[in-house]
Amino acid sequence: MKLSIVIVNYNVRYFLDQCLRSIDLAEKPSKSEVIVVDNNSSDDSAQMLHEKYPHVRLIANNDNRGFSVACNQGLKESQGEYVLFLNPDTILREDSLSLPLKFMEQYPDIGALGVKMIDGSGEFLPESKRGLPKPFVAFCKASGLSGLFPRSGFFNRYYLGHLSENENHDVEVLCGAYMLMRRSAMEKAGGGFDEDFFMYGEDIDLSYRISLSGYRVFYLADTSIIHFKGESTKKSSLNYIRTFYRAMEIFSEKHFRSSGYLFRWFLRMGIYIKAFLTLVRTFIQGRGLIILDLVIIYMGSVGLRHSLSIFIHGQAGYYPDTMLYFNLPVYAFVWVLFLYIYGFYSKSRTLIQSMVGIFLGGVVLFAIYGMLDSYFRSSRAVLLASGIWVLLYALGSRVLFNLITFRKLRFNFERSGSVLLLGKKTQILKALEILQFNQYKVDQIIPLSVERSDDPYFKGSLEDIEDIAHAWQSNEVIFCDPKMSFSRMMDIMNKLGTRMKYRILTPEGDSLISSYSAARSGELFSRQISHQLSMPHIRLRKRLLDLLVSTFMLPALPILLMVVRKRGKLIKDWLLTILGRKTWVGYHPGYSPSPLQPKVPPACVWQHFEPGADQDLVSRYNYSYSTNYNLYSDLEIFFNNFAYVYNR
Repeated sequence: MKLSIVIVNYNVRYFLDQCLRSIDLAEKPSKSEVIVVDNNSSDDSAQMLHEKYPHVRLIANNDNRGFSVACNQGLKESQGEYVLFLNPDTILREDSLSLPLKFMEQYPDIGALGVKMIDGSGEFLPESKRGLPKPFVAFCKASGLSGLFPRSGFFNRYYLGHLSENENHDVEVLCGAYMLMRRSAMEKAGGGFDEDFFMYGEDIDLSYRISLSGYRVFYLADTSIIHFKGESTKKSSLNYIRTFYRAMEIFSEKHFRSSGYLFRWFLRMGIYIKAFLTLVRTFIQGRGLIILDLVIIYMGSVGLRHSLSIFIHGQAGYYPDTMLYFNLPVYAFVWVLFLYIYGFYSKSRTLIQSMVGIFLGGVVLFAIYGMLDSYFRSSRAVLLASGIWVLLYALGSRVLFNLITFRKLRFNFERSGSVLLLGKKTQILKALEILQFNQYKVDQIIPLSVERSDDPYFKGSLEDIEDIAHAWQSNEVIFCDPKMSFSRMMDIMNKLGTRMKYRILTPEGDSLISSYSAARSGELFSRQISHQLSMPHIRLRKRLLDLLVSTFMLPALPILLMVVRKRGKLIKDWLLTILGRKTWVGYHPGYSPSPLQPKVPPACVWQHFEPGADQDLVSRYNYSYSTNYNLYSDLEIFFNNFAYVYNR
């Protein structure tokens, strides 16, 4: 056996499908094998393998054992002279196997080889070539200094920034997404991956052991792969930083014990700096627009307070200062909260939903205002004026932004430009159906044929793609032709550059996969039913409803405890719901929801079915509950089934 390819999979079925398809299309030795180790995926990956890739050997684990353990499982079962450890969220060129193998045959002193990797937008991934994380190198990486000086061999030694990504080089560390290993070199280096590393660091350790064994570690720029980065831990998260820190500690204890204290000190300092910067960046990225709206709404309300004081009451300081530090901040917070609850910050928001959010926020504020002490009830006029200001700002700011940015007079905030769709008409229509199903809006659809065509449906062909992209100011390309080689796709990506976004239609025409940047994990659009309960603002509404029901139930608890049989269960459920560990209404416990359905806490109350009811009926209820969720159905189920649950 010449080549064994080992892939560890965990819940990335559609990416794995494309990866295996690219392997099948790639040039490779006649004597080769593919082994997939599945770490207990819940997305039907195993079933897909049996149906579409029966020639692939599957090792199905009953739990998630981590990358290192799973790789070693595959290594143990493999027989190849060369072993390629490959991530499932990668796509190979047709020469991404044959060319590296030929290179290693030519240079027997190379023990491990990696290739140039790009993300889904065509951007080079710096982890394709790396240096050893020695104390200062690890500090620069952990603290973010390497990012400030990306071309420096001193500050960015971790990513070998001084070495060109377009030239072949001896390096120190390869990325685990693509590691072509000489089996004899691995055996001399002590075997496969160190299983003390659960995630991150195992590729650094193995690369270092290969070099200690006298073999070269090499970066080959002559071929490339796409790495969609569909890993389970986002690299911008604090969880990643913590995991990375632990991996580096294990590495230093193992290989740099003599300088272990210095290493850990440098690394810990870098981690603290990086953690702080990540926390700030994550907070701003996730909530920056919300914070901006809060500030502008508050400042606008302050201006209205001042204007009303002068023009109605004839004096600048007519209203008390308590309004500045209590009333107006509360007004701004409540209105932004209701805007969030009603989807104002989501891609699929509507004008009606946003107006409903503003109206209900006003109702709540007037109710709160009526219950305040007279000291804080300074002016209903300011509250009403603030509500009008929020309405004008919320609607006007989004319309103005879209008008300036996209030259479109619309309310929806989602960025949508012209999209180039490359393929046959039937394939393009399938891609458009998926975009429409996922409510992905675009300004202009530009169908392009692969070969020149007289069909008026097409605006041009692949030959003219650069000119058409420029003329239509396109920002996205969708590859719809399953017969187009991955090498050709990557050539087009190189030609159009990293300003574009790229998606690939699966051969079955049921999904689109993509990844826009190194910082983002792979994105999937499919025809699977979307679940209302998976949307953050819907989940927040449900949580607020739980708290609201619990609040109103509190004064009624003494009466309820006299009329229900299961008093202990009611008290326990009430407490657990307050803590967020249960929800008043949810899935029926008699049938486990599909792993693809969004998870919610266990339900206190659910739709009652007669004993012996068909399991399909219960399953359909759970499915309908997550896909068609709304607050009113929750209340209906609660009132109709409360007595049954606590008296049965």
